Amino acid sequence: MVYTRVSGSRPIPTSYTAYGVWKDRATLDGNSLTIRGLTESDAGRYWCEIGSAGFYGIGEMATDAKSTVLEVLKSASFTCEGKSDGLYSDPNECSKYYECSEERMFHRSCAIGTVFRKNTMMCDFPYNVLPPCGTKGVN
Repeated sequence: MVYTRVSGSRPIPTSYTAYGVWKDRATLDGNSLTIRGLTESDAGRYWCEIGSAGFYGIGEMATDAKSTVLEVLKSASFTCEGKSDGLYSDPNECSKYYECSEERMFHRSCAIGTVFRKNTMMCDFPYNVLPPCGTKGVN
């Protein structure tokens, strides 16, 4: 994400404005970066990093644990708008689920070898979960 500083000496999200190819495509609201007009093939191509953290005395200048690789959601993606806080299964991937908190969405992964089980709202082994995500009752 490319921003230009409007005012202030430290990076403050509300004091930045997108420009160039990002104008009208990217917005920053608190800690949430939204980029519109992406395709699934863009996943992993863009990331945010805190490159000046060492300069401000808040950490190393490396990006470890300070950067997030972009995950591109499908166009008919899940939303937490109007939903109660809680966990919801991912209709496209059995090993993933959504966590909604105050209408904010977090896409989570189950541990390797497990799938999300709707009725218990937790990840479990496939042999304990009914099809289509599990194998329980299948001979």
